[in-house]
Amino acid sequence: MSATTVVVGKPISDDVAPGVRYVSACAGAEVSFLVRSDGTVDRVRSSLGSLAKSQVCQRLVPPDGKAYIAASSGLHASYLLRDDGAVDRVKGGSEASVTNTITPADYPKVTYVSISNSQGPAYLLRSDGQVDTYRHGKDMETLSGPYQLLSGGTEDSYHLKTDGSVDRIFAYGKIGSTYPSPSESMYVGVATQCIMQQNQYGAGHLHAMYFVRADGKVDRLTGAGPAVKTTVMEPPPGCAYVAASAMDTASYLLRSDGAIDRTTGSGKVSNTMNPPPGQTYLQVFAGQHASYLVRSDGKVDRTEGHGKVHQTFSPDADVNLEKQGCAVM
Repeated sequence: MSATTVVVGKPISDDVAPGVRYVSACAGAEVSFLVRSDGTVDRVRSSLGSLAKSQVCQRLVPPDGKAYIAASSGLHASYLLRDDGAVDRVKGGSEASVTNTITPADYPKVTYVSISNSQGPAYLLRSDGQVDTYRHGKDMETLSGPYQLLSGGTEDSYHLKTDGSVDRIFAYGKIGSTYPSPSESMYVGVATQCIMQQNQYGAGHLHAMYFVRADGKVDRLTGAGPAVKTTVMEPPPGCAYVAASAMDTASYLLRSDGAIDRTTGSGKVSNTMNPPPGQTYLQVFAGQHASYLVRSDGKVDRTEGHGKVHQTFSPDADVNLEKQGCAVM
């Protein structure tokens, strides 16, 4: 692990290369990230409660010759995965910077291929299937797995193993339960989670988790350990569920036809969010205050609740930071 500190980020202007698209999004309670096809990452801070719209306030630029390919937001630090298999740790308020760069043992023979932050450690999936649990200033610990997909969370994290079972992780990397795939179909996905702010009134506590099955159905799990309850959610005829994202008040199920089913509890679909005509949704990431839906045209829709799109981000938008500033919560 190297400890180089590099300040990144620049004002957004109209010098965007033609054909640049948003390829993925990661929603956070305080800051969200939109990953771009040119290898940079747009950083969004929310303007909830004000008259202004939320906006891109910083563009994070990787080191020369590198590209960012994924992001994972957190309350105290966030993480950006690079195409060379290293991970940059990012901190900051109105302006973020890279505090250090993380690499696995035996790098570059072994690289990081996926990242997922949590309330405790950041989980870093290695190319050999093991998962490093990173806490700044602490010794790295490793989960042997082998794993293929990560879902770090506020209270519990859920990591999909290569045999189709899912480990529930708690208490800084301890395995609390293992959920095998149902006999009729293997688990192929776990819902992403936003790291949420919590309070004594129940905010920030995940009420259900969602596992995507190979047969296109989704298992909704409530509880933990041997007391877990499973409800099977069926997709509409002719469709399959291909991904999910969970949060405390609403969760989202991405369908194979490019629409998104929204559920607010009890294993039932509350409403369906359809993309604009001629488009499909490719990814959804549920956030505590706003969620993001990545479209096939490279734009990102933002919803602040009630199953409605409130704003659309375009990667070629002309945003002048010097005039607009960076909105904060």
